[in-house]
Amino acid sequence: MQLTLDADMNYPIILSNDGRVMYGMHRVVKAHLEGRSAIQAVRLPETVTPDFVGVAEADLPYEEAT
Repeated sequence: MQLTLDADMNYPIILSNDGRVMYGMHRVVKAHLEGRSAIQAVRLPETVTPDFVGVAEADLPYEEAT
């Protein structure tokens, strides 16, 4: 819940081309809790295919920063 309360509403949520929230659900919830009727959003023109589907977080390949 703290992530939601700390969400910075100066940044837009990211929507897929079909209107689904791809990033920023914490901002959507905060806006709802605050009684807002509108929120900044960016809608992508086409949905990008994810690199990984159905892969556990621990199994994702992370690269070390150099």
